[in-house]
This record gives sequence, structure tokens and C-alpha cells, in this order.
Amino acid sequence: MLWKNVTFEGKEVHLKTDIIVFDTTDSDTWSQNIKPKDFEEKNYFFSKSTSILGSIYYKLPKFQGKFDGNGHYIRGLYGLPLFIATKNALIQNLNISHSYFWFASIVSRSKNSIIRNCNVSANAGSGGLCGVADKTTIKNCLFNGNIKRNKNGAASGITIVARKNTVLDSNSVSGTIIGKALHINGIAGYMSPSSIAMRNKVDSEIIEKSAFFFGMDYEYSFGLGEYGIGFMGGNMFFGATINKHFSLALGFGAGGTIPPPSPFIMNFDGYYQLLENVSYNDIVYSYEYPKFMLLLYFKPRIYFLPNGNGPTPFFDGDIGYVNNHFGYSRDFLFNPSIGVAKFGEWVSIGLKIRTADYDKLVATEPISNLAGRILYDYEYRGYEKKTNVAISLKIGIGL
Repeated sequence: MLWKNVTFEGKEVHLKTDIIVFDTTDSDTWSQNIKPKDFEEKNYFFSKSTSILGSIYYKLPKFQGKFDGNGHYIRGLYGLPLFIATKNALIQNLNISHSYFWFASIVSRSKNSIIRNCNVSANAGSGGLCGVADKTTIKNCLFNGNIKRNKNGAASGITIVARKNTVLDSNSVSGTIIGKALHINGIAGYMSPSSIAMRNKVDSEIIEKSAFFFGMDYEYSFGLGEYGIGFMGGNMFFGATINKHFSLALGFGAGGTIPPPSPFIMNFDGYYQLLENVSYNDIVYSYEYPKFMLLLYFKPRIYFLPNGNGPTPFFDGDIGYVNNHFGYSRDFLFNPSIGVAKFGEWVSIGLKIRTADYDKLVATEPISNLAGRILYDYEYRGYEKKTNVAISLKIGIGL
């Protein structure tokens, strides 16, 4: 009926008997590769991709009525949930069993709806009951089965995403949940600050799998002291989340701008000249400014009190190497920082420590006088490494 633009708004649907949709033989082993015997893929005119499910949510009519299962069972569902989307709906007293779902079992996206007193015994590819819940109440529901998320994204027992004042109350989850480390939770994969989870019970085996990820830090740092580093820009990194406590990545980007020391040295055709009053034979330092810099670094990250649906504090210990001006100077960088991550986004503050090679120069004969200032020639005496320090502020995103 929903395919014909019927939304059931203001209407009620009551089950009077159990329903078997597909042959449930061997349904306990159903998967994306093992389908029910009478399942025909051509019945579905769109892909099983969850991104496709998200797009058709905005095109198909949303169920807007009341659905009462009256305690009856729907068995043999395969692939799509019972509802693609709901709005201002009530779904209650429903049992689903002997089924497999690519995404979630009852509804992919729910808005301003109530789901209560429903029991699902099935396997799913991402969320137990619901995909995305906006301003929705899910109460006194049970999910028992196996959830296995093979790709990036969250895995959870009740809903993948709970946001916009969603309430998850007195639900139970049992079985097995397998998903990407830090993106797996017994109740909700992601929960917004406005949403609430209370009196829920999780008795599932949660298995976290290591997974590849890609991310980017956008950084602003301001130098401290005479040799401080100033930088604004982004670094990219890729690596693996080993478990819910640890990840390791390799990053690359710009190393930051090294400011010249004070007083400032100018280099004219190989002759160093100083626009300050200094004494004969004084030692000064120069850094040919600016420099091209390539940063390569390791990013170990340690998560404290990991929370799949809430803010997780972490420690970053970026350590790496900066190649200045195509090999002119090879510098060391260490940037420890602390921050908070949540569902692929994070902020942090840290202390950036970096070495850099400075030319060591000795003032020789004065050669001219400009506006009361003496210009000296300078003799090159090799280089010295100086330590640069800065406060770094970062925001980042990752997949």
C-alpha cells in the first residue's frame, strides 16, 4: 500500500493472525549470501545498500498510522525492514522472528513516532530495531539475535542513531553484536546530547573488530618564546583502530612556519646583513624564511573510558619528522595533546615541540650605515638546532 502513496494517516492496522512472508526453512543461517528458498531479488527494484535506503526515505511515503500486532508473529522477512520510514506513527505489540535484515528490523528511519512492546528475534546488518530515530520513543522492546556490521558505520542493539530528543526506555538486547571498534554499542551507536537512554538491559556479546580509518586534523598553533612555531592548516592521516582503547595512524602535511629569530637576519646574494645594532663578533642565528616543509608523523591515540554513544576522552602522541626546504633541515616533532572524540569528530589541545636548524653567524666588518643602524657582514659558522614550542588547537573528522 505504501508504494501507492497511501500513508495510513489517521488509520489503524491490526494483525489478526501470524504471517509467514518467505519460507523460513534454515532461517537461523540466513545471510546476505543464503536467502530463503522463495525469495526473489527482482521483487526489490532498488539495491540493498544502506545509502540507497537513506535516499528512498525521502521519496517513498512514510507510514503515519497505528500498527498493532496484537501479539502475532511476522516470520520470514528478508532484506528490508517492515517499514522504510515512519512519521507520527505508533507501532506496538508486534513480534518478528525467523528473519534477516540488511539494516534494521522494524524501521529504517523513524520521526516523531512510538515503538513499544515489540519483540524481534532475527539477524541484522547494523541495528536491531531501528536505523535512525528522530524524536522517537522506543520502549519495552526486545531484540535477540546477531548483528554484524561488515563496513564502516555503527552497530547497535536498538537503534543506530538516536537524536532530537529520542527516548530509549526499558529495552533488552541479547545475542551477539559485531562491529567496528569505537562504533559499537549495545543500545545506540550514536546518541545526541538531547536524547536519553534509561533502564535498558544489554546481555549481548560485543565483539569489536579492528578497522581501517582515514582522518584529517585542522590545526591552529601559536608559538611560545623566541623560537615559537606558528601554523594554520590541515594534516591528513590514515591507519587502523586496533580496539576501543587504541588506534595507530600515519600522517602527512605541513610542518608549520618557523619564524626568524630576533634580531632578524636578511640574506642578500650570500651576504648576511643585520638591521639591528649588534657588536662586532656577536653570534646571531638565522633561518631563511619561509621554508617549504613536509611533515611525516605517527599518530598513536589512546582512548580513556570509551563510550560508543557518547564523548570519549583521548590522548594523542603525534611524533614525526619535518623535512625543510627539500632536505636543508631535518627536524624532529612531538605533539602530545588531549581531547574528546565523538562519532568521528574530535577536538584537542596540545603542546607542539619541534627542533629546527638555524644558521650560526658571527658579525664581522661593518660595511655601511643605514638610518643610524650599522650593517654588518656575517660569517657562517655552521648551524645549531633550536627547540620550538607552541600551543596547538585541533579539530578533526574521520571515517
